[in-house]
Amino acid sequence: MEYFLELGIAETLLVRMGMASLETAEARFHTVLELDPGNIEALNLLAQICAQTRRHSEARELLGRALDSAAGDRDLVVELVEALAGIYEKAGKYRLAVKTYRVGLGRIESAALHNGIAYCYAKLGHYRKAVSHSRRAVELEPGNAVYVNDLGYTLLEAGDLDGAKTVLERAVELDPDNELARGNLAYCLDLQSRGRALPGVPADH
Repeated sequence: MEYFLELGIAETLLVRMGMASLETAEARFHTVLELDPGNIEALNLLAQICAQTRRHSEARELLGRALDSAAGDRDLVVELVEALAGIYEKAGKYRLAVKTYRVGLGRIESAALHNGIAYCYAKLGHYRKAVSHSRRAVELEPGNAVYVNDLGYTLLEAGDLDGAKTVLERAVELDPDNELARGNLAYCLDLQSRGRALPGVPADH
């Protein structure tokens, strides 16, 4: 089994260099799953192949199986979800990324997953949902300056400059060296001084 798994991984790497086909790598991983249906690595890599070949429902089904096998290991669950969602985010397919994060959040409560889905909702212009998930991430990890900054910027995008200012000040307080948070706070203060919100905030903010 390990032999076929290693072959599949090697061929996946060769695909990136144009020296092998996804079909061959996929066949190797299916062989692994015939021998070990709960093999997390094979399920994860197959899910990514399906995502890259537009078989999105199959990708989420494979992810679900991988998460079932990883039950009890919260860090691994987050890692698996973020790996698949990241493929969609890089491709600008935020609706598919949202569906992927939902699979993970259906299994565990995670600040990282709430923060990830919030980012995708914001990209889609669904600011109420983005703020809701971003707030939940901060509730779960109130000392995480990255999540606090992300909430502040999401509030800024949603047009709530006063709320954004308060949250971004908190992010800078938590991590004074966080240049992104400091830059976002400066931007928020500039918008406030000019009495302006970000342009193009949709009706559902």
